[in-house]
Amino acid sequence: MTWRANLRTPVLVTIVLMAFISPSSAKVIYVDDDEPADFNNIQAAINDSNDGDTIIVAKGIFNENINIDGKNITLISTDPNDSNIVMDTIIRGDGTNSVVTFSGSEDTRCTLSGFAITGGYSYIKAGGIEGNYTGATISHCIIYGNRTRDSAAGISSCSGLINNCTITNNVATIINRTGGIRNSWGTITNCNISNNEGTGLSYCYGPIGNSTISNNDGGGIKHYYAEISNCVISGNNGWGIVDCRKPIRNCLISGNAYGGLRACYTIDSCTIVGNIGVLDGGGLSNCGVISNCIIVGNSALYGGGVFCETVSSTIINCTISNNWASNDGGGICCYGNHAWFGNKAVIDNSILWGNTASRGDEIALTGYWSCTTSGDCHYCPSFLTVSYSNVEGGSDEVIVDSNCTLIWDYGNIDSNPCFVEPNNGVYHLKSHAGRWDPNSQSWVMDYFSSPCIDAGNPGCPLGDEPEPNGNRINMGAYGGTAEASKSPAYWRSIADATNDWVVDINDLKVFADYWLNAGECLPGDFDRSQFVDFNDFAILGREWRHVGPGPGITYEVDECIPIEPPLSAAEDSNEIRFTVTVEGDYIRFEDLVTANCCADEIELQMTVEEDLITINEIEHLVGVPCPCICDYPITATLGPFDPGVYIFEVYQDGSFIGSTTVTIEP
Repeated sequence: MTWRANLRTPVLVTIVLMAFISPSSAKVIYVDDDEPADFNNIQAAINDSNDGDTIIVAKGIFNENINIDGKNITLISTDPNDSNIVMDTIIRGDGTNSVVTFSGSEDTRCTLSGFAITGGYSYIKAGGIEGNYTGATISHCIIYGNRTRDSAAGISSCSGLINNCTITNNVATIINRTGGIRNSWGTITNCNISNNEGTGLSYCYGPIGNSTISNNDGGGIKHYYAEISNCVISGNNGWGIVDCRKPIRNCLISGNAYGGLRACYTIDSCTIVGNIGVLDGGGLSNCGVISNCIIVGNSALYGGGVFCETVSSTIINCTISNNWASNDGGGICCYGNHAWFGNKAVIDNSILWGNTASRGDEIALTGYWSCTTSGDCHYCPSFLTVSYSNVEGGSDEVIVDSNCTLIWDYGNIDSNPCFVEPNNGVYHLKSHAGRWDPNSQSWVMDYFSSPCIDAGNPGCPLGDEPEPNGNRINMGAYGGTAEASKSPAYWRSIADATNDWVVDINDLKVFADYWLNAGECLPGDFDRSQFVDFNDFAILGREWRHVGPGPGITYEVDECIPIEPPLSAAEDSNEIRFTVTVEGDYIRFEDLVTANCCADEIELQMTVEEDLITINEIEHLVGVPCPCICDYPITATLGPFDPGVYIFEVYQDGSFIGSTTVTIEP
């Protein structure tokens, strides 16, 4: 091999810079096992090196265990950025010790980059790389096929940066030991930790970002004091993440066999999907503050989505949907713990919809008797407060066992949230004013809008919600974010503290409950000054009798009238099929909706924008449409409306039916 002719540009730049900075001391040492070079093995080159030197290793298989021995050197392949070169520059251990050992005295001037490291085994140390708490940087390495009995099969005890590494197919032979990385005090970023036997990461204390931790037999991440961000933790044969004390942000936690997260303190803006809890908490179990998360498609015996027992969980702006529990709480199960005060959980600004369970599809509160060996017994109840949330079936469908407490606070609703495509994992809220489409990466408009828009706690800050935002946070995972669905004109009022679509005496009562109180997210704090005072009262007065679109529509759907396909008499007519009459401040609407007889539900939605009233008739189907068709007679009362002339338009499932003009007299 002709060395100077084959050096890659990154290596040349490194050499030139090092020569310029320290021409008298730094040197470049070449290692090649079958061509002329300074050395034919890596350890000899390390022994000959001094701080600041660079060792460049040619492609080949180097059958040796190496010891960096406290030297702050740069040990690299010919091009660490070329994965083909990395795979062909192999350091293979002899199966009796760690493949690479640091002394622990190295600092950030030491770099190991661009190697495939395999064939290591250690009884109580790492099989691949034993750091002894080195400050060195390990980057662009592939650590595979290593084993340990009682440590980490891949990497152990490093305090520096671990970057752009793949740690795969390593085996920890004792259950609950670590297949991937253990005892890391530094930063782990842009790594793929997959298909290891044992926990993917354990006892890691520095930031973890932009990484994939997947398919580890035993779990993903355990016992760490580091922040995790922008990671994928999936397919592990154990919990995805366990006992995490620092925030977990913007992560995908999916398909883990024991559950998604357990005993984690702060989880923000994560997608937790398709995890299976062995006993409790398919998505999350005993976690602290859970915010802006999508928790869908998880399952367990108790708490398919979320299980709360030993920790008093706070769930804020989350979407919890399509989870399943074979026993209690498809969405959430709160279970009394051993403490006398029991478990206390809070749900705010969230959506629980479409979950299923044997008891309590959306929410179940239960407890148990705890007895000591002396025979002293006490009941361990659970407590849950729900506010400004959309819960399918409302409070009547919540299971509350004896001595447990459900506080059904202000602002809760029970309305179809109008997710965009829940079957495809899109849980944005439909909006006539515009909602974010993750597929096209653009804003699109729907024919109707979710009742969860502007339905969050009026005292909570808007965060990053785009204009128009109605000056009020949305419910669900995207509330307060840059992807929050936009607010139609004349939607919910900021002063509609009860979420009944009209500002009246009921909202005044809520305001009075918080009069002169101080704090965050107070429902009466309409100007969000964190103090309820006369300024908020002025806003209430200005919004008095404001009527939004939701409560202004009450309707009834009669039994279906079977008809012969393809069209009903109403559709055969060239005339407008619906009738509209004005009764004082209200509009009387009648229509004959033609729909598939398998329709699970027919509902109406209304939007009001200045002088335009829009009605959308929505058919919710279940399963495959059956061949017969029905007419569903609908009667509805809309209003009250202010005096004026209005254009009245009707749509069925987004398709235009017809329009007319109505006049509300003074």
